[in-house]
Amino acid sequence: MTEFVNHHEATIRLAFFFGILLLIGLVEILAPRRPLTTSKVSRWFGNLGVVVIGTVLLRGIFPVTAVQLAFWVDQKGWGNV
Repeated sequence: MTEFVNHHEATIRLAFFFGILLLIGLVEILAPRRPLTTSKVSRWFGNLGVVVIGTVLLRGIFPVTAVQLAFWVDQKGWGNV
């Protein structure tokens, strides 16, 4: 089971993301909690844009920042015993 999950992690994550997105969309359509002030298409496009930007930043900037921090700490000699 663990091997299956490790091998198909990206597919499982994507399936859960779109499944929950679909569920939330259906709840929003069937039982809105307040009247619309902007169109759903506009709002959903903006929200998905935030998800894409967040993912790019998380996958691109954070690993680079961690490596830069490791090089800087090494140059300072911190942690050397």
